Amino acid sequence: MQNLYIKIPDGANVVIDKLYENGHSAFVVGGCVRDFILEKEPHDWDICTDALPEQVMQIFGEKNVIPTGIKHGTVTVLIGNDNYEVTTYRIDGMYSDGRRPDNVEFTQNLIEDLSRRDFSINAMAYNDKIGLIDPFDGISDIKNRRICCVGDPGKRFGEDYLRILRAIRFSSTFGFIIDKHTRMVAAINAPNLRMLANERVGAEIRKILCGRYAADVIDENKASIAWVIPEIIDMVGCEQNNPYHVEDVFQHTLSAMRNMSTSNIFPAEWVDDYVRCALFFHDIGKPESKSTDENGCDHFYHHAAKSAEITYDILTRLRFNSKDRDIIVELFPQSVDFVFATSVLTADDSIFIRNHLVDIRVISIHRKNRVLLFVGIELLHKIVCLFIVGCFQLFDFTFNFV
Repeated sequence: MQNLYIKIPDGANVVIDKLYENGHSAFVVGGCVRDFILEKEPHDWDICTDALPEQVMQIFGEKNVIPTGIKHGTVTVLIGNDNYEVTTYRIDGMYSDGRRPDNVEFTQNLIEDLSRRDFSINAMAYNDKIGLIDPFDGISDIKNRRICCVGDPGKRFGEDYLRILRAIRFSSTFGFIIDKHTRMVAAINAPNLRMLANERVGAEIRKILCGRYAADVIDENKASIAWVIPEIIDMVGCEQNNPYHVEDVFQHTLSAMRNMSTSNIFPAEWVDDYVRCALFFHDIGKPESKSTDENGCDHFYHHAAKSAEITYDILTRLRFNSKDRDIIVELFPQSVDFVFATSVLTADDSIFIRNHLVDIRVISIHRKNRVLLFVGIELLHKIVCLFIVGCFQLFDFTFNFV
């Protein structure tokens, strides 16, 4: 128990208070507690209790309760216009399919319930009567920006292999470091990700790609991610020996993602989830498109079309809905010319830009108007404006200087 006040919504407090009035204990639990401590708006306020589902239905009346997952102890209580999932404290049985427990055993012990949860940051409970219940020091892991499994990582990941991607997703979203031992065990278990339903995998991959810290987290966990997107393997170490790139294809992709997330020049909403996903996939066709001329210069002719084709297949496989898939793939161009309109850009400056593309960062991508702006950080005072002629393009370009 720790001294911490969490402002619980009135509806959730009604559920907790009524359960207490009928001789039961109840707490908000999991992600809502974590998010409140992180000063983020919780999406859902889940409640756990020692009351059995049938008792919850009796207390609130059947017309106010939906038996959403009664087999696993979960019902949904309707309070006004709000819904609250209420789950009985439980101990999970074996996970023979690496997804769901074969059976559950209800318990009167909150700590036993928290012990089955995935990560310490998600294994905290709270109510106004008792305060914070944090048996696995989740609040310390939040303060230290660390993701650790509850108990044995091998057991936790073996219960549900999706937890491997969940760890990566939380790291991408919050910028937390995955505990070294946790990450090692996750990598060992990563081949089992192939056993999961593609739609579950796809939902997590999308959240990973859309996280603010996605680039660094993907780099650290690429071996695990490659089990569900094996197409990225050929990107790693695929050199781009030409005047326009200084990194291999994979690192170039991550640089584009980092620059997108660190720019604050234009409204953040201009960089939407579609663009974030497209940036990750925009060069995935380069390894198949690579050729090297007699001078040792690498070329990637028609790589945008190949990237779009591969991305379409990946997103279909991962069960992205057709609308989202088509919008993401639509962002892949066929060709583009960039024109610098400037009054002071010299020939020497042109050479500087060609040879120092690492200094050029994405400032904004506006999908709706198909606008992509780049600014050379060291040449900001010289570049008046930049236009795109032709189709929309993500980060790859040819130059026409005027």
